[in-house]
Amino acid sequence: MSKACAHAPHQPNSFTCTYTFPSKNRLSSTYFLDETDSTAQLTRWNSSSIAGGGNLGTEVNGQAILSGFEAIQVFPIAFGTPMPIHAWECSLSLCLKTYATVEITNSAANLSSSTKQPLFAFDTPNTVYGADQQWLNLTTRSKPTESSSNYTIRRADFYNTGNYLSTMFTAAWSDGGGVDSSQAGVPSVGPQLATSSNLSESMAILATSMAEAIRTGPNSTTISGNSYVQKTFIHVSWGWLALPLTLILSSGVMLFLVAYRTRKEGLPAWKNDHLAMLFSRMEGSEYQNISSRAGSKDLENIARDIHVQLSQDGRMLFIQTE
Repeated sequence: MSKACAHAPHQPNSFTCTYTFPSKNRLSSTYFLDETDSTAQLTRWNSSSIAGGGNLGTEVNGQAILSGFEAIQVFPIAFGTPMPIHAWECSLSLCLKTYATVEITNSAANLSSSTKQPLFAFDTPNTVYGADQQWLNLTTRSKPTESSSNYTIRRADFYNTGNYLSTMFTAAWSDGGGVDSSQAGVPSVGPQLATSSNLSESMAILATSMAEAIRTGPNSTTISGNSYVQKTFIHVSWGWLALPLTLILSSGVMLFLVAYRTRKEGLPAWKNDHLAMLFSRMEGSEYQNISSRAGSKDLENIARDIHVQLSQDGRMLFIQTE
């Protein structure tokens, strides 16, 4: 980019710098100092559209560019010093934004990180008009293929939006006197963009805001689908289960040890037979040693033929009676 600065004829308190972009587009900034009241006026922002009206690029299947512009952003200076500027070239185009997962919990959406793909515009042949005059076809590939994702937008909406943006970004703004040369019917973007400390971020916010306004606007189309799916699940608090799990495990270990020792000593497994316990507490009886008994049926037969009573000496033993 080249720069040429010169004082205005017969105006020593005014000078203008003109910046020529590689596209041959020229933008200028003027500094004027009024000595009568010591006020200064500086062109802080000057931009011009270079790709307006839904320009599709020079290729047959060009990127779907809505609008593009070149701009200079001038920072405050003292009169007579070199102008520190930033030169910008920006374009706004349609793109495909994809989210891998979308989760909704308690009516709050949780979106995963998104990926962006540029969209390319192409015309579909039509037997009547040669090309579909109402719809503009968009695809994620520069050449339409069966594997690409295809979308459509009304041709009039695409071009009208592009013209609107091109008009909005053809503007200049000067501080001091607050001169704003924005065209009528569009918002004034000069003051905001001139004072932006991060123009890339500002344009990204603007593009996101525009997309949201279009998405939720009165002319938007709602796609039916399940945005909310209720799922029932059980949350397990493992801390509260520690004690019962420990008891169950300990009981299992104890049962295994009892069975092991019973088998090792050759004792029959009485399971839950209460007669075995009662016979083991009989004193002075020939039936006290129950290890020689065959099983529960044998004990039941013996129990029918004997009578016992509880000892009265506090030892809690059964004594056989006549």
